[in-house]
Amino acid sequence: MADGAVTVVFVAIRMATTDWGTYVSSRVHWFVHNGHRIEVTPGLVVLTVVFGIAIALGGAAVQVLLAVTTLRGFAWARIVLSILVAIGLLSTLGDVATGKLRVGGWDTLTSDATTAVLAAGIVLLWLPVSSRYLAAVKTERIHYRQTRLR
Repeated sequence: MADGAVTVVFVAIRMATTDWGTYVSSRVHWFVHNGHRIEVTPGLVVLTVVFGIAIALGGAAVQVLLAVTTLRGFAWARIVLSILVAIGLLSTLGDVATGKLRVGGWDTLTSDATTAVLAAGIVLLWLPVSSRYLAAVKTERIHYRQTRLR
């Protein structure tokens, strides 16, 4: 859940601190692909930014949903969350190794904070205390179904 909160906060900060006029005008250009001239228009830049924000917020929502499901005692959500985080961390490590992503500095603060929160969250999900919690909630759910729902 912390990663979802970090994502929402950094998206809000980025939206509030970006000079959108300069950003859009710096992205408007044309290029040639397979002999065809393709123009990037201001509308396309805005659409891309809005789509990117929607993807980021949707990803945060999925992570929060999986975290809540884990809190409710469903171990499968912990496994799915771990797989998604592992994919994200491997992608980040690959970007750092290839030089696509620089570690440190204001520009990468979002990525650095997200990586730290994700790594800490996954470690906490797999501690013995967490496993005991999930087992206890599962046992309680089974007991409730056997006694209350008959």
